[in-house]
Amino acid sequence: MPKCLGKVMKNPEEAVAYHVFEECLPEYVKMVEKWMLESEDYLRRDFKLLDVSAALPINRSYISRIFNEGMGSSFSQVVKKYRIEKAKKMIETHPNLSVQEVARRCGFVYIKFVPCFKKHVGVYPRKYREIFWD
Repeated sequence: MPKCLGKVMKNPEEAVAYHVFEECLPEYVKMVEKWMLESEDYLRRDFKLLDVSAALPINRSYISRIFNEGMGSSFSQVVKKYRIEKAKKMIETHPNLSVQEVARRCGFVYIKFVPCFKKHVGVYPRKYREIFWD
């Protein structure tokens, strides 16, 4: 069990001062990142901040701060980043999957996936596939 886990628990009455949270923030970030990568729950289209809170023994009010302060982006931006990285890996390892199928498997609505991929990667998904497989 991480040493900071006992300092900021699920029960709001057990929450401690801001400085303790900041002290533990790097440990909480590692915990969230590890869980995100292992569970891959972020691939569900209906994935929410409450899902992270339900899965980890951290006070719900701190989860959002872990993303914003510890990971440097909002929850939704971090989730998009994870999804795009997963989409890149799918395109690289499954050349026969359609872009629509990659989007679906990564929790995106297709129409939002293409511009999001372009914004994060610099090229559209089909072009990424061409570059990777040529």
